[in-house]
Amino acid sequence: HVLPNWRIRRGLKSGLSFTVYFFLILLTVPFLLYATDDKIKEFFEQVHGYLGLFLLVPFAIHLISKKFRKT
Repeated sequence: HVLPNWRIRRGLKSGLSFTVYFFLILLTVPFLLYATDDKIKEFFEQVHGYLGLFLLVPFAIHLISKKFRKT
């Protein structure tokens, strides 16, 4: 539902920031799968985990605010 809202310029800042944040998480995945050095792999495991946990906060706010807008 992101693209239709972007076309009418609604939620552009929040949608763009959420999308960029999600792509940051996706960029860590190859390091989780293909890193051979244990220190590098451990670093990206932590980065990926923390980014994923912190992504829950804006996602929850998005869901809650959307629910209040409908009522």
